[in-house]
Amino acid sequence: MTVSYELDLNTFEAWSGGKDTLDRIRQEGKVKECESLLEVLLCGAEEVTETTINDILWFEDDFLFENLGIRTYDTIKEELDEKKEELAELENQRDEEVQDAIEDEDYTEEDIQDIIDSYEDNLNDLKEEIKELEEELENA
Repeated sequence: MTVSYELDLNTFEAWSGGKDTLDRIRQEGKVKECESLLEVLLCGAEEVTETTINDILWFEDDFLFENLGIRTYDTIKEELDEKKEELAELENQRDEEVQDAIEDEDYTEEDIQDIIDSYEDNLNDLKEEIKELEEELENA
């Protein structure tokens, strides 16, 4: 006997890795889009079971996330690493410029402070972006 019904991802109880994927999709507010994507993916399939849905959620999470516009853990981690590297480079650039100014007798303490101040906005922006990416990474 075959029983079919309309499945709603908002109430579907996924398991194992499928649960993690579905939780993230719910968190991102992409349930309806995911349902539409699954309908396209499974169009023409002879039989679709809850296991079929869970397996797609579990094993095709990167595909789903990409097509739903959800960044993956790896993508966020990459962005975080890039921002940290950018911050380190900017701090090094500032430090070198300050050191050069210290060694140059024509620069006053006020000039040196101006150099430091000129970097502050960019450094603070990068630090804020890093903080946001770290929080996002925790939720990915």
